[in-house]
Amino acid sequence: MEDNKEKFARWIIEDAIAKMKKGEMIADNAFCAVKFAAETESPESQYYLAHFYLEGIGCEIDEDKGFELLQKAAAGSWAAAQGELGRRYLKGEGVEQNYEEAVKWLRLAAEQGDSNAANHLVDCFVHGWGVEPDQSEVLKWLGVVAAAKGINEATDFVEDDLFADEGVENL
Repeated sequence: MEDNKEKFARWIIEDAIAKMKKGEMIADNAFCAVKFAAETESPESQYYLAHFYLEGIGCEIDEDKGFELLQKAAAGSWAAAQGELGRRYLKGEGVEQNYEEAVKWLRLAAEQGDSNAANHLVDCFVHGWGVEPDQSEVLKWLGVVAAAKGINEATDFVEDDLFADEGVENL
């Protein structure tokens, strides 16, 4: 259940980002608003502030601070943060590539319905990245993709991404 602090933080974040996108607020002010919201320790606000630091929105790029906030948000069960953290470990973006850590975070996000994380898990289970290749897991996570994005997108993913790569023979 979301408490009043989290509701307030969400309102600040949504307002700041919406105004920034409309050109009604400069990035520096949006950064300050999101940083203020992050003081509530809500995982959502930590996730958004991480992006401000990682992308240098309204501040200097600070990958260490951004990654630290991303980890906090992921540890706080924010699915988007878990999915992104898993993707970063999978690709080695801003962190040493670690397939086992990638699978851990991607699974947590996908279990909350994050279809992008599920897409990445499919790749992991097809190619054996951090896990043994497993057809039942591939089908399970493709089901999450299909439920979230529709069967056409899941089919396109299979045709364009899975069968375009080597490694399908592992199934």
